[in-house]
Amino acid sequence: MLLALAVSVVVAAPPAQGLTIRVPRPSSFGATAAEAEVVQRAVTTELEGEGYAVVTGPEDKRIAAIVSGTLTKVGAGFILNLSIIRHRDGRVLDQVREEARSLGDLERASTDIARQLAAALRLAMGVRARLKVR
Repeated sequence: MLLALAVSVVVAAPPAQGLTIRVPRPSSFGATAAEAEVVQRAVTTELEGEGYAVVTGPEDKRIAAIVSGTLTKVGAGFILNLSIIRHRDGRVLDQVREEARSLGDLERASTDIARQLAAALRLAMGVRARLKVR
C-alpha cells in the first residue's frame, strides 16, 4: 500500500522595514495619460499591499528604489516595460515586459509586473525568505 503525502510550500519574504519606492507615471507612446495612470495606480497598490511605502511625485524622502518604464499602445492593446532601479547606485535590479490585449487587461499586467519587481527588490536588499508548509 502506497501512501501519498502532498505538501505545499509557500515562499514569502516581507519587505525590509522603512523602504520607500518612487512610482512615477510611465512614459507613454500612443497611450493616454489616463491609461498610464492605470499602470501607476496598479503598481502603487500592489507595492503598498506588500508593505512598501510608495511616493508618486518628487517628494524628498529617502528613496530605496524607483520604478521606471514605458507604456506603448499598439492597436487596441499595450506593451508595458517596467524596471526597478536601486536609488543609491543606479543599478537596474529587474526589467519586466508584459503585453495587455485591452485596457482591462492592463491593470492585471501592471500588478503582475509589480509583484516581480518587489521580489527583485527584496532579493537585492538581502531580505531572506520565510518558508511556510501547508
